[in-house]
Amino acid sequence: MASVELKNVAMRFGKFEALKNVSCLIEKGQFVTLLGASGSGKSTILNLIAGSLSPSSGQVLIDGKDVSRLPANQRGLGMVFQNYALMPHMTVYENLLFPLKIRKVGKQQAHEKIMDTLKLVHMESMADRKPDQLSGGQRQRVAVARSLVYDADIILMDEPLGALDKKLRTSMQFEIKEIHRQLGVTIIFVTHDQEEALTMSDSIMLLNEGRIEQVGSPEEMYFHPNSWFSADFLGESNVFSGQVTEATSILRIDGDNMVKIPEGSNARPGEKLSAMLRPENTRILRADKQSTLDNMINGRVTDIVFLGGMRRVAVRLMNSDITVFAQELSRTDTIPVSLGDEVRVGFEASALTMFPESH
Repeated sequence: MASVELKNVAMRFGKFEALKNVSCLIEKGQFVTLLGASGSGKSTILNLIAGSLSPSSGQVLIDGKDVSRLPANQRGLGMVFQNYALMPHMTVYENLLFPLKIRKVGKQQAHEKIMDTLKLVHMESMADRKPDQLSGGQRQRVAVARSLVYDADIILMDEPLGALDKKLRTSMQFEIKEIHRQLGVTIIFVTHDQEEALTMSDSIMLLNEGRIEQVGSPEEMYFHPNSWFSADFLGESNVFSGQVTEATSILRIDGDNMVKIPEGSNARPGEKLSAMLRPENTRILRADKQSTLDNMINGRVTDIVFLGGMRRVAVRLMNSDITVFAQELSRTDTIPVSLGDEVRVGFEASALTMFPESH
């Protein structure tokens, strides 16, 4: 295992700043996902770590050693690409043997390493096949195996699942996670897919226009975003904007609709704020149902979507243009609702994340 650190790294291409004084530390053995929109800087960071780019300023360190100007082939990293990058004229076995030959690993040791690694990715029975005889998922397993076969301490993955269909992509996510658990290597994974990042990562590094917006666990990033950008980028949100009443814990969002906000929000009377609420933190209750939840708002059901294990319900608040989306587990005790039903939307004040209305 090895750690990776960026210290005040900037990357300029002419007048364009791809990275703006980025500093971060990726601990040994972590699975860290670099997440962001196209052009946010995530692939630039990966290429700086890989050695295919040198920073315009700042340092890239691996285990405390400055490798900013060290050639890629001397960094001892494994790399997995989106397009697999397998050599088509070689068998699976030969694709894994190639990097070991370069490193002058002995024949018997190389054979043992190859077979052990193929077993890890469930491909030992296909060692004699060539890439064009494999499915997309099988080729990706071989690409992962090739990055592991020479015992690299750090594995870099550049959108490796982007070319796979949804079902296969989900399967490969869990396979890569299991490999990480077994080997304990440091994995740095690039994706623009937020669901993939939330599913796979120990830690997510969200990038925005060449800067790090937030770093945290999937749970922290999703339920406790530190900026409006983080809140809006990850997942679906309900947003209530309004004015704080004389009671500084109450936000008037529309007409008679008021929302209790978290204690410690430091709200001032008359201040305009926005509150973010995840659909998963809401409950749909009967219109006459009493509850101990901090907030209970009346509305009418305007849409229902059954998602198998989940149910998504849209509720238009009474005498308002505001629609709240609730997402609940589909259970036998979930209250039945139909279009047009009057219901109550309930949620705790602590489930709200507050931002200035201007965000």
